[in-house]
Amino acid sequence: MDIVGRSGSGFAFPSQTTYLAHDAGIDAEKTQKAILQVRQWREKGELLFPDFSAETIAQINNQIEYLPPESALGKKRKE
Repeated sequence: MDIVGRSGSGFAFPSQTTYLAHDAGIDAEKTQKAILQVRQWREKGELLFPDFSAETIAQINNQIEYLPPESALGKKRKE
């Protein structure tokens, strides 16, 4: 601690910052659509994120980066 202090630095301490915003809030329509989509996935047994079937991955191809190469599952799929 002395070395750090003499160098002009210090140690971080636990803290928390709260940001308050005055925005429009959550879009109720989009929220309901998301809730319905997740409910459908659950009912179909398809909520096993992120392990989609090859067919689903093909459907979403180029829409999102699925299984980034550096992720554990991305490396596994390359093997």
